[in-house]
Amino acid sequence: MLNVSKNTFATDDLKTIQNHFHELIIERAKQGWDCTAFLADENKVLPEITNETFIKTFTERAWYPVPGMYGGFAYQLTERNGKPLLVTTSWSRVVGGSGQRHEITTDGCVLVEQSVVQITKIDGIGEVSERWIKR
Repeated sequence: MLNVSKNTFATDDLKTIQNHFHELIIERAKQGWDCTAFLADENKVLPEITNETFIKTFTERAWYPVPGMYGGFAYQLTERNGKPLLVTTSWSRVVGGSGQRHEITTDGCVLVEQSVVQITKIDGIGEVSERWIKR
């Protein structure tokens, strides 16, 4: 079992992961939602990824709302093979199929799952469902 209180990651590794996460937040905010004010705000505070984040998110994900996106990012710092791994899920509640799950390491950010909206009509009645697919 992983001992959270004794596990620490290199500060440089966490800073690299944090930079990748910030890039992802900005890129997702540019995807057509009303995030103009958020993107233009030079004083916006983006999430810090530290060893304390690892302890705080060990049992429960943290949340970062993005103004204008009508959603945001749930994230959790964990480890894989002794290295830090940030797992994040983002979505807009007004745009079906906008969900994306990424894994962020020091090597970069990888899209691992994406939600897809499926519209079916049965006897003229439309039904919308959303499901996640692995990438």
